[in-house]
Amino acid sequence: MHTLTLSLTTTSYDRKELERRLFAIWHVHNTLVRHARKQLGKLRRDKEYRELLELYHQYKGKDAFAVQFRKIKDQLDGLREKYGLTEAQLQKYAAVMGPRFKKLISSQQIQKEASRVYAGVEDVLFSDGKDLHFKKFTEQSTISGKSPTNGIRYYDKDHKDSYPKSVKPVFDHEIEYLGLHIRVKVPDADYVKASLASQISYCEIKRLEFNSGYRYYVILYLKGPAPKMREAGSEKCGGDPGVSTRALVADSAGFLEELAPDVDKYTDRIEQLQQAIDASTRASNPGNYNSDGTIKKGKKTWVNSKTCIRSKRKVRVLYRKRSAYIRQSHEKTINQVIRYCGAGTVNCEKMDYKALQKRAKQTKRKDTPSVVKNKKGEEKTVYKYEKKKRFGHSIQERAPSMFLSLLKNKVEQYGGTFQFVDTKTFKASQYRHDTDTYKKEKLSTRSKIVSHRRVQRDLYSGFLIKNADKTLKHADREKCIREFEKFMKLHDAKIKEMKEKHISNPNFGF
Repeated sequence: MHTLTLSLTTTSYDRKELERRLFAIWHVHNTLVRHARKQLGKLRRDKEYRELLELYHQYKGKDAFAVQFRKIKDQLDGLREKYGLTEAQLQKYAAVMGPRFKKLISSQQIQKEASRVYAGVEDVLFSDGKDLHFKKFTEQSTISGKSPTNGIRYYDKDHKDSYPKSVKPVFDHEIEYLGLHIRVKVPDADYVKASLASQISYCEIKRLEFNSGYRYYVILYLKGPAPKMREAGSEKCGGDPGVSTRALVADSAGFLEELAPDVDKYTDRIEQLQQAIDASTRASNPGNYNSDGTIKKGKKTWVNSKTCIRSKRKVRVLYRKRSAYIRQSHEKTINQVIRYCGAGTVNCEKMDYKALQKRAKQTKRKDTPSVVKNKKGEEKTVYKYEKKKRFGHSIQERAPSMFLSLLKNKVEQYGGTFQFVDTKTFKASQYRHDTDTYKKEKLSTRSKIVSHRRVQRDLYSGFLIKNADKTLKHADREKCIREFEKFMKLHDAKIKEMKEKHISNPNFGF
C-alpha cells in the first residue's frame, strides 16, 4: 500500500463543516481515552491480574514452564477482556456515540478512532507506554475511514464505483463526505497519474496549520506498491547510521552527510518564540506563580494576550515545518542512494535510538580538571561531573530512525534487499581488517589508521558493513582486503570534495 496526498479547494462553508467534524471525532477520541484509562486503572488494581503478571514474567522464555506460561497468558487475556480492553469491545463502546454524530462522522470512522485508541492501550499493556493521554483540539488533525465507499469517498472518471447511484458528483475531481462535496486539486504530474491508476483502499482528511489558518488535504491510501519514478542501480551498499550523521558506502559512490543540516534555523526560532510566550504568560498571570518562579499547585485560570496566542500558533507551524523539512532532507539523500543500489543489497547497522535517548542514571567526575569562576570573579579548579544528558536532543532534531525506515521502504519498493548486521558481534567501529583485531576507540576519535592509511571512521565502518559475510555477524576480511584500495579512492575523493565545498562538522573529524 502507498499514499497520495492531494490538496482540497475549500470554501468558508467547507472549512466550517470540516471543523465541526474534526471536533466530533476529537470528542469521540477523548471519550474513549477516558473510558480506557478508567478500565486500565481497574485492571491494575486487580489482585489476580498483578499476581498472574508476576508469574508471566517469571515463566517467560523458560521451556520448563511452557505449559504454565500458556495458561497464564490465556488467563491474562481473559482478565483484559473482562475489563473491556480489547479492540472489539472499545469499538462496541464507541458505537453508542454513532447516532449522536451520524450527520458528521460515519460508523466506520468511529471504529477507526477506537482502533487508534486501542493502539495506545496496547502500548501501555505490552510495551513501554505509561498511560493514555487526552488530545487537545489543535492536535486532532485527521479523520480516517476504513473503506472507499463509506464516509470519505473520492471521485474521478477512473474511480466512479465509490459513489452510490443516489450521489451525483459536483466536480470532475472531488471527495464526498456525508453530503459535503469538496473539489480536489490534481496536479498534472506523472507520479500522480501513475498512483491514481491504483485501486483506493480508503481515504483520510488531514488539516495542516499555517500562520494564515488551516489548510485541508485528502490522503488516498492506494493498493499496491508506489510507482517507480527513477532508475535504480544494483550495487551493494553499507550504511553506518549515527545520531546526527549518515555514512553510506556503495561500490562506486560514498555519502557522508549531516542529517537535516539546516534544522537549527527552525529550532532557534522555536526557542525564541517559546521564551517570548513564557514572558508574556508570566506578565499576564502573576498570581499563578510562586515567588521563586515556579507554577502554583491546584486549579488556575490562565489569561493569554492576542500576541501570545499568535506566537503559540507560530510555534506549532514551525514544528510542522521542521518535521516536513527533516523528512524532505532524508528523502533527498535516499533518492541519491537509490540511483546506485535501489535494486541491490543494502546492509545497515541497527541502532537502538530509544536507549540512546535516555539520560544516564549515574555519573562520575571527569578525569580532566576545569577552571570555573565564582560570582566574585575568582578562578577555581574543579573536577566536574559528567552530564547525565545523552543524545535525546540530537535524535529529536535529526530523526535518524526515520531515515533508516524511509531507506528500508524505498529499497524494498525498488526490489532491493535491506538487512541489518548483528551489531553486538560485528562491532564495525572497533574492527580493523588489516590486522583482524578489535580496538575500542573514544567517540571523539573520528579517524583511524588502517593499512598505513588514514580513514574517516564512519566511512570505514560503512565499507566494513557493505562487505559483511553471509551470517551478517562479521566482516568478510578477504573481500575487505581485495576492495580496500578501491574504497580508498572513493574515500579520498569524497573527503577532498567536502573540504573544497567547505563542508565541515566535528562529527566528521574535519
